[in-house]
Amino acid sequence: LLDGAYTYNPQPTVTAASPGIGPAAGGTEITLTGTGFVDLEAGDNLVDFDGIPATVLSVDSDTQLTVESPPSVPPKLHDVTVSNDNGTGRYESAFQYQAANGLFVFRHGGSPNYNPTPIPNAGEVLFVDLETKTITTAIPAPNEEGFNGISAAAFDGTNIYAKTLARDMVKINPATGEREDLGLIDVNSCAQGKLSDLIFHQGSSYAYCRLNDGIHFGSFDLQTRVFTPIGGGTGTGSANRTSMASDGSRLYLIGGTSNGQRIVELSPATGAEVGLPVSIGLSSIRGATFLNGKLYVLNQNFSGKGGPRQAFLYELDVATGGHTFVL
Repeated sequence: LLDGAYTYNPQPTVTAASPGIGPAAGGTEITLTGTGFVDLEAGDNLVDFDGIPATVLSVDSDTQLTVESPPSVPPKLHDVTVSNDNGTGRYESAFQYQAANGLFVFRHGGSPNYNPTPIPNAGEVLFVDLETKTITTAIPAPNEEGFNGISAAAFDGTNIYAKTLARDMVKINPATGEREDLGLIDVNSCAQGKLSDLIFHQGSSYAYCRLNDGIHFGSFDLQTRVFTPIGGGTGTGSANRTSMASDGSRLYLIGGTSNGQRIVELSPATGAEVGLPVSIGLSSIRGATFLNGKLYVLNQNFSGKGGPRQAFLYELDVATGGHTFVL
């Protein structure tokens, strides 16, 4: 017998997908990075998103494929798999499908005296369709059922996970209105349950929470409602006027911080800022969402204490901080 006389070719691997987010209709051109796509008699590559076949547009090299995302119903976070003659490689939670060509907007508590729409009343969530410029109510304001409104929320492609004004967590399906109470936020990990922002990023959930020494960034377990700080410093100067947004590949902090109104990339691993922040010319950010590669923000303007407030939807340029009025 000869030791090492026969060896198996290594299976392909998938380590990155960019962009990591796109519409449920499919058609997003995505670059997959990994190994084993060409060399060692790999043969043809077959790609699927949670079992749904994707179109391979090009095999660029042994480490890169370009594919087109298939349609997905319902929209959700998908694993991406590449299979060829040498085996199968999987990248978990690789691509986030979005519900439609629109976004959910909500605001923290306070005076409902906002004009013009789309501005929700306290605790209400609206859906803004950016193609038709129409606005519908996704989740009604506080009602007789005891639901007392939302002060932080995130959408995972299927459900909205929200912190209510009573500081418990609920899961809401905006398509059916079905609501599930997940329980109170753990006050030992997040002081008085004061969760100020919530975001889904690459299959995990993150939040800002007010602790005894300030506002901290960290991970948030939706099942146990436990907040775990990441990094040692405080992250924002105003909990209610700062939002996080994810483009599927990078996580951003947008709005009022201790260093002014700006947008900056955050490291989910350390909570530290990555690169130089970019100043933005908007006064008070109340919500931020990426859609089809574009960043949309809800900006609130004050006309003075006790006076009328206005809020508008803008498209924000991540690189320059410039903004364009949308609605």
